[in-house]
Amino acid sequence: MENAVLCRQNLLDAGCPESSAVFAEKLYRSGQLRETLQALKIMRCNLVDELHKSQRNVDCLDYMIRQTEQEIRMTSERKNLQ
Repeated sequence: MENAVLCRQNLLDAGCPESSAVFAEKLYRSGQLRETLQALKIMRCNLVDELHKSQRNVDCLDYMIRQTEQEIRMTSERKNLQ
């Protein structure tokens, strides 16, 4: 693994909270590799949960976009029939 400082920066770049990155760095520096691995896996799970939440938000927006496009098409068709 990279040195501890680069490890912490990588976690910050990945969107992990500062406190989690510092915690993982301390574990790594103290040689607690199994605990470091467990902490990294927990951080990954948290990020995946955030990803899924963001995907649900995007899905909601996609639905609204489709509904609005459909309404525009229907309104346009009605105008053409008149």
